[in-house]
Amino acid sequence: MNSSAKNLLLEKARSLLLDAVGCMSCPIAPQLSEKLEKAGPVPFAPAEIEKRLAPEEILADTHCLIHPKYGSYFTIGAILTTLALPPDTPLAMNCGSCTRCFAACPGKALSHERFNPWRCKSYLTQKKEVLNEEEKNILRKTPLIFGCDECQKCCPFNENAAYSPLPETGADRIPRLERETLEQISNRRFTKEYGEYAFSWRGRPVLLRNMDIIDKK
Repeated sequence: MNSSAKNLLLEKARSLLLDAVGCMSCPIAPQLSEKLEKAGPVPFAPAEIEKRLAPEEILADTHCLIHPKYGSYFTIGAILTTLALPPDTPLAMNCGSCTRCFAACPGKALSHERFNPWRCKSYLTQKKEVLNEEEKNILRKTPLIFGCDECQKCCPFNENAAYSPLPETGADRIPRLERETLEQISNRRFTKEYGEYAFSWRGRPVLLRNMDIIDKK
């Protein structure tokens, strides 16, 4: 996710909270509003998110959350509150007997029984340790040097998924990184130019390593 999208999501969360506070006949509402204006994002571990799934979403065999309108192509967030909110009706949809993602996964990390994260290409593209030959072969199965998404691309829930109505979520995207660019810039400049993008967190050397592996098919 780029910085524009992150800032947008944070602003949307703040706005929702401030609207809720504005409806509260509470003597501390002004002080709470001031704190919310300064609030920032707090990450949740995936396991914790799974325990608190919203009823309008399901966890697919891809281990991605599925929304009935947007498929798995959406960003999740959480607001912690003590306000009493009416519950939603749980979805009846599920993956059924579909196994498209099992076949599409480069590392065969998916099955009905379990998800093996150590064979997931997305994980391997971010692994800093030396990759063994089997792991390198998984990387070579698709051209991406960071991430994967093969399971999402073949998922029936994504076939007619709607695009986000928020233009900021698609702003400033970088579809391709050139080897020449990565080889010539310093680590400091790399962080300055790409530090807001998800692919930057492991640094320039890991991306170059992945390029080398994929280029040696």
